[in-house]
Amino acid sequence: MFGVTLDASDDPWNLGLKHASMWAQTQGRHFPSGPYEAMLEELGTRSAYIEPAGTVEVASWLGPRPKPSDQPLITAAQMQEFVGRCGLLEVMQEVKRFVTTRILPEVPIMVGIGFPSLRQVRGYGEAPTRIKRVFDPNNILSPNTGLFEDMGK
Repeated sequence: MFGVTLDASDDPWNLGLKHASMWAQTQGRHFPSGPYEAMLEELGTRSAYIEPAGTVEVASWLGPRPKPSDQPLITAAQMQEFVGRCGLLEVMQEVKRFVTTRILPEVPIMVGIGFPSLRQVRGYGEAPTRIKRVFDPNNILSPNTGLFEDMGK
């Protein structure tokens, strides 16, 4: 299992979520840097079949939880510039290199960014559901949202 924490959307809603996340961090909230890290926290060493392989390096401002110091980079223009200079292609090439050198011939399992509805993840057990809740846009500022709390169904 490996992670790719890339969220280069120029959508105003996504940019707002990034800004909210940065603000929450300045208020002492801790977030896993991405879904891969959240999955590792949740799974721990419980899986005999899934071996953590690490993450493909992506600049923090391109992830869902940028550092507060990244604030000047969290703009639609910066995201568009990244995409326009083929930044997505560069990340895709790095993913290919990562899988080829660190995972193959084993079966790669990629954990990345995406916000499916809770209905879509319910059939996959509690770990993905809790991870989804941590990264749910509606939970960014909630002080009670965490991986290990009983949050109900």
